[in-house]
Amino acid sequence: MQKAVEQDIDGHPSADDFFEPDFPNLRPYLESAKHICVTGTTLYLFTVMYAGTLQKKVLDGYELCFVVVNPDGPGVETILARSSIFPTISVVRQELCRTLDNLKALTDLQTRQGQVQVRLVDYDPTLGMSLMDAKQPDGVIVAGIYPQRMSWEIEPTFELNRSRDPYWYQFFLEQFDQMWASAMPWSPVEAAEPVETE
Repeated sequence: MQKAVEQDIDGHPSADDFFEPDFPNLRPYLESAKHICVTGTTLYLFTVMYAGTLQKKVLDGYELCFVVVNPDGPGVETILARSSIFPTISVVRQELCRTLDNLKALTDLQTRQGQVQVRLVDYDPTLGMSLMDAKQPDGVIVAGIYPQRMSWEIEPTFELNRSRDPYWYQFFLEQFDQMWASAMPWSPVEAAEPVETE
């Protein structure tokens, strides 16, 4: 994914060479990682697209953690206000609940408690992040910036490597750690039920 960043005549790198228009195929990153953390708005497409890879990770005993918006919290209103994808709050909540159902399926596979952890936030994150072996020397973070008006068209994305980009890597790692620390633990005691309130 990462391109060689060219410099212009003033010595500044071009943002066109730094950002990608969307998340890359994360499967190679996920397949080689032993610890995976993911955060985003709904994560529904992520949990569907990489379902087989995530299931194998759980069965192999690796650790996964997810942060997603609380379907019963105020964050759903912000998602709707910023989105050109979701027509109603009910649709936002239904997608979030489908995500939680997919995550419950992962927790059902875990071989030890705490192997799959899910937490909820009551706000719409400004970044989607996938962190692979984030605390290891070869850790990688792939982050996407959510635009003011969310759509399927473009999501400026960049990759950080712990050894190559130590300052900004640590910054975004701490952003995730802060989000995780303040998020509410979710336990899949029973399947998520979509709320029908408009």
